[in-house]
Amino acid sequence: MMIYEQPVSELVRALLRLEHLFSKVDYLFDNQPEKHRHSVMSVLISILNLLDRPDLKSKLTQELHRQIGIFSRLSNSPEVCGTKLTDTLNKLNLALPYFSKLNGKIGQSLRDNEFIATVRQRMLAPAHDANFETPVYHYWLQLNESK
Repeated sequence: MMIYEQPVSELVRALLRLEHLFSKVDYLFDNQPEKHRHSVMSVLISILNLLDRPDLKSKLTQELHRQIGIFSRLSNSPEVCGTKLTDTLNKLNLALPYFSKLNGKIGQSLRDNEFIATVRQRMLAPAHDANFETPVYHYWLQLNESK
């Protein structure tokens, strides 16, 4: 018998989706990325679509504050490895300013990129991979294959 658990929090589900998509990007980059350009672009577009949630940045900021508070309270516990705790707190404290000082949505600079915006728009249409729809994109896909 298999048991599947559904995370209760929408934020946790969104973060699990992002983790899944980023692991796909890692896999594609580790395995001949020049042959997987279209797949990488497709996953990147999926990441941008997921990051379009207007509440995501504020929820992430709140969650980072909450996690920092939880881990900070553990610093007095003798059962906790101090170096790992310090390392984790440092990573959380490094991430926090990124989200709190960020203007606009997460990944806004990618949304503002004309090339990515064009490809993203076309990927929403049926038969989006037709070369006549986005000739610049298809030219880009072929760049290293001719070498």
